[in-house]
Amino acid sequence: RTFAEGRDAITAEFGLPVFADVMSSFAAGERAVNRAWCAAADGYLNEAEACLVRSGKMLRDARQLLADQAK
Repeated sequence: RTFAEGRDAITAEFGLPVFADVMSSFAAGERAVNRAWCAAADGYLNEAEACLVRSGKMLRDARQLLADQAK
């Protein structure tokens, strides 16, 4: 929630192109978490695990994009 509420600060500090890259990775990671939840609820545990792995990579990518800009 804190990250999402701070999206305007990302744009102000780093510009719209960085915001777009960060939020694209973040949103994709968030969707993968939601897909994992649905897959697990439907009993597709292998798919759920794969979605969580994919989500972790996407969220780490978003964080790294911000970290690279803060240097």
